[in-house]
Amino acid sequence: MKKSLLAWLYICLLISSKALEQETMEIPLQTVPVKGVPKYKYLLNEDPDIEKYSDTNFIMKAEGQSFFNVNRLFLAPIKVGSNNQPFTLLLDTGSPLLWVPKVGSQDSYPTITHHYNPSTSTTSKNTLSPFSIRYGTGSCSGYYYIDKLTYVGNQKFSCVFGVADQTALSINSCDGIIGLSKNYQQDSLSFIHNIKTAKITNNLAFSLKFNIQNNQIVGKMILGKDADFSKSNTATCPLTTIPNLTNNIFWACMVTSFGIKTSTAHQTFTLAQAAIFDTGTNNIMLPLSMFSQVVNRLKKFYCGYMVSGNAYRIVCEITSNLPDFTLNINGYEYTLPKDIMYFTYQGRAMANVLFSNSLPFPIIGSQFFVAFHTLFDHDSNHMTFYPSHGTYKKA
Repeated sequence: MKKSLLAWLYICLLISSKALEQETMEIPLQTVPVKGVPKYKYLLNEDPDIEKYSDTNFIMKAEGQSFFNVNRLFLAPIKVGSNNQPFTLLLDTGSPLLWVPKVGSQDSYPTITHHYNPSTSTTSKNTLSPFSIRYGTGSCSGYYYIDKLTYVGNQKFSCVFGVADQTALSINSCDGIIGLSKNYQQDSLSFIHNIKTAKITNNLAFSLKFNIQNNQIVGKMILGKDADFSKSNTATCPLTTIPNLTNNIFWACMVTSFGIKTSTAHQTFTLAQAAIFDTGTNNIMLPLSMFSQVVNRLKKFYCGYMVSGNAYRIVCEITSNLPDFTLNINGYEYTLPKDIMYFTYQGRAMANVLFSNSLPFPIIGSQFFVAFHTLFDHDSNHMTFYPSHGTYKKA
């Protein structure tokens, strides 16, 4: 079955090889708020009804400070099949597989609005090879198909992707996922490898750029090596592996410390772990072992915490004069400013930093990518950053 799958892929890629090779290609992205904010037990005063919190307001104001709600999902359009069936997919650097739901699939999440119908595409082929994938928020399963994809403009390329007949995921505002993780056991199943093989770009690199304009986050994904990342104001981090993982497919760099920073003081807490840079996660996720040190330091800002299951979130009674957060990555101090690291509810500031013992490694989520433009480079095994809304300096 594996030989048959690779043979079909080879034939389809020969057909698509007429596409013009180019340096970069830009795809505009949509950012949407994360829905279904969980109801936490509040450990300072009363238990607020967070389920009534409206995540439709992009900017939420509180006395003394306004914060962006950067609990965001990054979405991109894609068309599948000879008849250009439209989908809106989540960009996820923390998983390896592109998949879409199939017509008639059993969906646990009602916001999936588009389903793939292979019978209406003249270029569709079921490989009969099953797939399944599990995420932190659920799973899906089905079969691998080969079909034409149109990612931008009218350029088509063939790709092996998952077609799910069972989805049990807590995702919203999208129809499926584009996995963009560093590697996969078969390059034939990598979205970025398929784009290069089809000669849409000439290297295995992509970048994400976000800017805050007129109180909105405007973003784009660039396929190929964007020249901006070769300028003097960039910093790089070599990729590393996560200890004790059998399949190191992640974009992971060593993070030396996490810090709390004000205009007059900066306290850091040793982390010294390989952290995953994951566009599919909506917070900075840190080990629970750090929690007591951090929350004790934040008491001077009238901060406590909320808990849901085994995840703890910092919550502050005031919304002005709160500290920024920092990460030390490969000898550089990256400052994540307060206006993207908190959101407000009932006059309190909730930090986009969670502490949990459910994961054996830290995760750097969507707030970082809004603060720093990021290049993911398969060829050099590096990530490269330069400032957008955040700042950094040599540590």
